Amino acid sequence: MNYDDAMGLLLRWLRSPDHGGYSTYGYDIYLPSLVRIYLQKEKRMNSSSEQAQALKAMMPMFYAIAWDLCRRGIIRPGINEYGAQATDDGNAGNGYSLTPFGRSWLNEKDKDYFVPTEPERFAKMLSPYKEKFGAFFHQRAQEAIRCYGAHAYLACCAMCGAAA
Repeated sequence: MNYDDAMGLLLRWLRSPDHGGYSTYGYDIYLPSLVRIYLQKEKRMNSSSEQAQALKAMMPMFYAIAWDLCRRGIIRPGINEYGAQATDDGNAGNGYSLTPFGRSWLNEKDKDYFVPTEPERFAKMLSPYKEKFGAFFHQRAQEAIRCYGAHAYLACCAMCGAAA
């Protein structure tokens, strides 16, 4: 699973979380529960030792993606309402809640699925044009995708114009 695949999976979970029989512990999403359900339903892993090994391998990528979504203001660490149950494990990076901006962002449906949100992957897509259009084109194009990811559309347009 690469970064973009994992991002798509996490966005799917944010839109329609499936914690199965596991508790959410007061969070909108509780990452270990979501990954366990994914491993059971989609990867057909039912052995707890097999799941534990896969969970350990997958979680660092999901932590990085969760941090990126926090940085963009879509989710935040912590419980979703005052007085909700919290856990030390959830507060240590496994439990997240949607922000008001995140709720409206998710309602925009699938707009962000079509644009690679990882700058390195976008850079690979544009690398054939780097020599033809130059280093400044490449740099401005990277800045445009970062603006798009932040939903700063006017800035994105400006950076596209600067790249051109």
